[in-house]
Amino acid sequence: MKGNNEWMKSFIADLKKIENTQDAAAPNQDQIMNALTKYKKARQKALKRELIVFICTALIILTTYAMVALKLPQVYLWIQALALATVPIIYKVEKKRRSGSEEVAEIDDGR
Repeated sequence: MKGNNEWMKSFIADLKKIENTQDAAAPNQDQIMNALTKYKKARQKALKRELIVFICTALIILTTYAMVALKLPQVYLWIQALALATVPIIYKVEKKRRSGSEEVAEIDDGR
């Protein structure tokens, strides 16, 4: 009986340890509001960046169409050459920006 009683006390103590590890502290309202505000600012910044990229792309398409319509192949070739020259610069800047942010840019499988 005494051994059974000790086992029961040990079992109850282990169950309490398990319950304590599962109880997570709930964040207070200020922490939630700060996280929400930070998230909204990040989304707003991303939205502005995407809008700028969209407008630039639309202008490039419109300009290309106008050059083809006006038959200006020299200007088109210059723009293509400049674009090819700036692609590595854009790539490096974007890579640096992504490495400094908390975005998930690519999957790291540990290799």
